[in-house]
Amino acid sequence: MKKAITLLLLSAPLAAAPSWIQPFPLGPISLSRPSMGAYFAPDVDPSSIDLVIDGRSWKDTAQKTPGRLALTPNYDVERGRHLATFTARTFDGKSIRRDWTFTIQEASNLELTTLFPAPGQAGPSPTRVGANLSAPVSTVRLEIDGKFSSTIGADGAVYHQLTQPLAPGQHRVFLQAIGLDGLVSEKSWTFRVQ
Repeated sequence: MKKAITLLLLSAPLAAAPSWIQPFPLGPISLSRPSMGAYFAPDVDPSSIDLVIDGRSWKDTAQKTPGRLALTPNYDVERGRHLATFTARTFDGKSIRRDWTFTIQEASNLELTTLFPAPGQAGPSPTRVGANLSAPVSTVRLEIDGKFSSTIGADGAVYHQLTQPLAPGQHRVFLQAIGLDGLVSEKSWTFRVQ
């Protein structure tokens, strides 16, 4: 008597990618009307989403697009710390939640003041090219005649120290500074070397 052997193969379904939520904004920001919300994974049911900021639900007024929910207020958000909560369900019924905080702070009003050499100035080749700054910066880009130039920061100014005189003629400067709060300030000007 032969026994039949039955081979049973079990196959497990492939695990779905875990749900994720990427909120915004995070940390301190200087915008008075920031976009607030979250990006979310494709397995999140958009009809189940709720966005609560400082205890107020915005689920009926926030804009929903595939993978993103955002609210841009038509009023200045009060300065200080704010608590946001994103809740939803996945299509298979799993509840998900993400809490985060952001802080609205006063902008540093970064300005590039006292450009040197002064715009339109004509004279001998300067020894340095740059500007005074009204606030601390995280990043600076200085170009002289379209070429990147290294910079030095000292005494509230940022500049390129020339090692050789510039050739006679008109020269163009572009200076971009990014403040510690993320705000960008740019200036472009020309001067002439005689």
